[in-house]
Amino acid sequence: MKCQLRSFGLATLSAISVLTLTQPAHAIVFRYPESPEPNDSVGSGYHTVLAGATFIFSGAFPTLQDRRDVYLFTPHSSDVNYQVSLTTPANKHYLLDFSVYVDLNKNGRLDTGDAHIGTSSTYTPNKVVTFRGEAYKKYMVHVYKINNVTDLSYSLSINGR
Repeated sequence: MKCQLRSFGLATLSAISVLTLTQPAHAIVFRYPESPEPNDSVGSGYHTVLAGATFIFSGAFPTLQDRRDVYLFTPHSSDVNYQVSLTTPANKHYLLDFSVYVDLNKNGRLDTGDAHIGTSSTYTPNKVVTFRGEAYKKYMVHVYKINNVTDLSYSLSINGR
């Protein structure tokens, strides 16, 4: 597996808390390779996260970019319970579509044939989707900015156990 990391030097991982591991499972979390932005905390590439750890992206939607996709992959025989949380500033309410999909055809893209397993279009600042990630399946966390604002900051935290 090829590993390519880019760092923009603006922000780093906000917080990582490692809990007791019950199995050697881990999740691989990686940024959608076509949309790294200088104001995101993590660049494109592969980022390995141990089960029980929390992986946090933070950044903002720039003027021309209106979506963020993060992929989750469980490359071993154990299932993983994922909890994905989207947080935006409490004093600002933006219309976001926050969805989780299963990449059924395993092509690394969001297609019409992919299964929708959790979604919310919301103005509320915090949203959580919890789901069980099956072994060897790829999942996509898709955050889409619906209304035309350019100053939306966000934090996307992913926990796999």
